[in-house]
Formats: sequence, C-alpha cells, structure tokens
Amino acid sequence: YSGHMWQNNLEAATPITPDPDAKEVNNDDTAHPGQLIYTFHIPPTSISSPGNNTHMLKQTITITAGSWKILCGAGEIRNVTTTEQRINTDVVGTVTLFSPINQATYTVESEISEMTPAAEKQKAGNYREQIKNSYLQIPAISDTDLQALKDLAVSITAKETTGYGKAKAIEAWIGQNCKYNLNAPVIPATQDAAATFLLKNRQGYCDVFATGIAVLARLSGLPARVANGYTSGEWDDKNSEYVVRDKDRHLWAEIYFPEAGWQ
Repeated sequence: YSGHMWQNNLEAATPITPDPDAKEVNNDDTAHPGQLIYTFHIPPTSISSPGNNTHMLKQTITITAGSWKILCGAGEIRNVTTTEQRINTDVVGTVTLFSPINQATYTVESEISEMTPAAEKQKAGNYREQIKNSYLQIPAISDTDLQALKDLAVSITAKETTGYGKAKAIEAWIGQNCKYNLNAPVIPATQDAAATFLLKNRQGYCDVFATGIAVLARLSGLPARVANGYTSGEWDDKNSEYVVRDKDRHLWAEIYFPEAGWQ
C-alpha cells in the first residue's frame, strides 16, 4: 500500500508447464472443435496456501467481449484447462496468459478455504515470515495521521482477543460509520486515502472501503490485502449460468488466518 494505491511488489510471474498427459484433441467440445486443450496445475505457495478446511469448485468461463490476460476464478485457482499453450502464475496465485484472448472458453478448478470454529478462536499472530513481511506494511504517512489511525484501530478492536473477532469488529465499524457513495469527492493524490476516508469524510465506494478495512486490519496486527475482480453477476435461469459484466467489477479486503487462509 503506497498511501493512495495498492501494488503487487512480490515476485514476478513465472511460466507453468502444462500436464503432458492431459493434452488431447477436443473434437467433442463445441466451444473448441478440433483444437488441442491443455491442463495446467497451479501449486499452492507460501502466500496462497489454503486453510485446513477447503473444497474444490469447478467453473467454466466464456469470454464474450473484451480482451483478457488475467484468468478469473473463485478462491485459489489450482487447475486451468484452456486452448492456450502457455500461462504464468505468481506467488500470490494470479494466473495470466502470455497474450490476450477474446471470444474464448476456459475452465478453472479452485480451492475454496472456509472459516472453522478453531480458526475463529485463534489469537492473532503466529504468521509465516513472508505473510508478515508482505501484508502488515503501512505507508509512510504523517505522524499525526498514523497515530490517529492506530488509536482508531485500538478503539475498534480493544475488546477482541482473537483475529477473527478483530476482523468482524472492523467490518462492523466500517458498516456503521461509513457511507457507500458513488458520487463522493475524489481523494487528492497528495492525501493518504485511508487517513482521509477513515478520519475525515468516511464516504466513498469499494476502493476506499477495501483500503480502510485493510489498513485498520494491518494496524490491528492482522495481515490484510486488497483484491480486485468481479462479483458473481446475475443468474440467468434460462441458460443456468451467471452473467458477469463490466459493471460487476469490485475491490474487497481479504484478511489472512493461519488455519483458514485468506478470507
């Protein structure tokens, strides 16, 4: 977090080799008649590793408009099936293509981590070094704003002893004290976005809401990050599928729990 935007400063993406046994002629698939399909396995990393209670979810995604390099999927993507011969992934688990695609269909299998009673009772702390080094950082902002943000975080979470309890307290405070407003004034680049949102105007849309939650979480000792992607869109009952459009773009905060992964 730079004070105004979020950046991924971790390791660069690396190529993934497709599974040679999964390569086959796809004559029966009307989406890719006569083409070869490739399956890629995306292993967990020290940052994208799941929690102790997970389930797999298979999703088939059809792109009907636009040009895409990032492959979307819920949770942590573990397998990708596509007509593309080369893909990349990074330590966070983002899956990208070497070149953009359009009018294409691909399938992903995701590992979804779930909260458990044991994870909810776990105290904050006991994080791996890479998690601590990457997701507890706070930008260099004015001493006055930083102290005010620290005081706010303490006042919100002081009664909570578990990481989950602190996270829920932050979520509740944001919901009760901040207004979602698509017409809110843009925060100037010279001002820290989190400080301005949390300490002054307390209004905005998903980007400042996610930023506010993530910064309060980090100040409370909880590893946090901001993710971007899409909501589930609208259910099309006729075709039994979700239709996701550009208007469904969204940013949200995720908090890491040792026994439950990113939530």
